[in-house]
Amino acid sequence: MAAAQATIWLDKDWQPTQDKNQAKYYLKGPPKPRPGAEQEFSFEPYYVGNDLDTHSGIRQFSGALNSDRLGDDKTHPVGPYRFYGVDGTLVEQGTFNPQGQRQGGVKIFYEDGQLSCDCQFDKGERDGPQKEYYPEGQLKREAVYHLGEPVQQETVYTPGGETVRVLCHTGQCSDKFYNRQGLLTMESQKRDGLKHGTETFWRKGKVEVTQAYRDGKEEGDYFAYFPNGKIKQHHQWQNGVKVGEQLNYFEEGLLAKRELLDDRGRTLNFVEYRRSGERYREGQFHYGADGDKQEVRRFYRQDALVKQIEKHKLRLWRLETQYLDGQVIGREETLAGKLTGLKIATKLERQTKLDGQRKQERQPNLGRQNKPDQQNQLAWIEKLHYRDGLRHGLAEKLSGDGTLIYKGQYVEDKPVGDWQRQSREMRTQCHYNLEGLLDGEYLSLGEKGQVLERIHYRDGELTGSFERYYADGEIYAQGQYRYGRRDGEWILPLAEGDYSPRVVSHREHWQGRFREGIKVGVWLRLSIQGYQMVIANFDEQGRQHGAQYEFYEDGALRGRSEYRHGEPLGDAQSWPNRPLPDQIFAR
Repeated sequence: MAAAQATIWLDKDWQPTQDKNQAKYYLKGPPKPRPGAEQEFSFEPYYVGNDLDTHSGIRQFSGALNSDRLGDDKTHPVGPYRFYGVDGTLVEQGTFNPQGQRQGGVKIFYEDGQLSCDCQFDKGERDGPQKEYYPEGQLKREAVYHLGEPVQQETVYTPGGETVRVLCHTGQCSDKFYNRQGLLTMESQKRDGLKHGTETFWRKGKVEVTQAYRDGKEEGDYFAYFPNGKIKQHHQWQNGVKVGEQLNYFEEGLLAKRELLDDRGRTLNFVEYRRSGERYREGQFHYGADGDKQEVRRFYRQDALVKQIEKHKLRLWRLETQYLDGQVIGREETLAGKLTGLKIATKLERQTKLDGQRKQERQPNLGRQNKPDQQNQLAWIEKLHYRDGLRHGLAEKLSGDGTLIYKGQYVEDKPVGDWQRQSREMRTQCHYNLEGLLDGEYLSLGEKGQVLERIHYRDGELTGSFERYYADGEIYAQGQYRYGRRDGEWILPLAEGDYSPRVVSHREHWQGRFREGIKVGVWLRLSIQGYQMVIANFDEQGRQHGAQYEFYEDGALRGRSEYRHGEPLGDAQSWPNRPLPDQIFAR
């Protein structure tokens, strides 16, 4: 008798287990036959307590099984039943048929005991009228099911009893959705559960969108409307695919975009307009086998073409061309992401947007090109040839009036052959060898034809005489290079930055000697009148050595210091500057 009352541990599927750690429920004893009920055995599993050595005493289920053979695949619940929560609250009650399926009325409850669903089942599937409730008890949803699926119409309510939506599942009826004010916001006609007919959306009581359907797929016209009732969009559909002519409008009724699609929904061409009726963008597309695609897009401003983009998908080819007054002022071609062919770049005197969109372009500004009082003028235009992403071929840059800025040739990204360059101050001629290194005479002439620069290179290395002059003919720098290093007597400016022949009123220079690129001996800093301003002495390693002198412009001594192979000897001496009148009348 004691053995019969031994605890039986069950897992989450009511299967017996010897592992108490796997147990979710327990029985106080084996199932017993129910008096007066054939093939029914009472079954009341309890929840396992937090402490496995103690029993919770709270039932999880109250009902019967068709057999006392726990764990057998053919053992299942039968007859009336109840399920309980871990706190003992009733969560479901109903009846199982002889096959262990829910049958007839089933009530499902919230955790607080309020009714959640007054359901009907047949052979384990929802079947018949169903009513669902909010936790506070108000009706939430009414539906009819068959074989577990909703049929006919389903209605959903707010807690206040207003209809939220009506869903059509079978037959010919409509889905309907309502807002909080009870106004219809969407109605979709259906047939046998599929959209069939017209689907309509409302906003604030006005029609916003209509779409025609056939057997669950878009078929026919789609209309979208502005709040004033005018058409915003008119699109065409066929068998769920947008095809044919697609039209978009501005609120005033003017056409904003016209697009033509093929039977697969792919764009064949389109044109977009501004509110003024002016065309500003269009495109054409062609589709080939294996997913190939070719396209041309054009951008306009005041009906003048300003940009064109061409692409070929499988070739990985792209060409962008820009125009001003019908002339090409920009061109960039790429193949597999690398520049190829002729590239044209320009800069205009006035910057704006090229294609009329918000994005700022760094390329030419054509935004106001047709206004007579604001003409766009080219600042410069540059033409380069590319091959496989490298500069290769003729290269030229001209100012807006056609004046040459530079002209030459590249071979595999290296300058080669004769080159010409022109700046505001001089024009230059030079030559590059096949390695892209300067080679030969580098000659710059002034506007009157006078020599401003005459420099010599050999394989990119300075060699031979080096001459630079101011525009008035005075020496800027002069000397000799030997094996890329200065050598012999030299004249140099005080600062050797970027060379400019521009005449300056106050200019001084250094005069001295180099030996293999090192300053040696006596170096003089001379004024434009030839007065000595500094006397510097250097040893054979280019270090200051011996006496160093500084002078005022009138020749008076300003300072003296002594060095020995770069190290100062004693303190430097200095004499204060005399008043300007004394300096003037000292001569």
